[in-house]
Amino acid sequence: MNLTARHPRSGELLSTVKFLLWTLAAAGELQRKLTYDGLLAAEAKGTAYLEGRSIAALARDHDISRGAIRTAVADFLRTTELEAAERAALD
Repeated sequence: MNLTARHPRSGELLSTVKFLLWTLAAAGELQRKLTYDGLLAAEAKGTAYLEGRSIAALARDHDISRGAIRTAVADFLRTTELEAAERAALD
């Protein structure tokens, strides 16, 4: 697709090109926000796990699978220092 297409008389970018660029920028911004929100949620789940909440209880609370909780907790725990026994409990 030609992203440099310009109107023959005014020389401005075509409105379809502007629309496409704005749409792509908005999609990128949304993806960035979702990623940031996901990281915050994973940190909250990891913190709750460290405070004694079970993976099953967290899965029920957030209405997602236990596997998703395990993944989020494992990602969070990689960034924190844990004893070997605590890490083995996740496996």
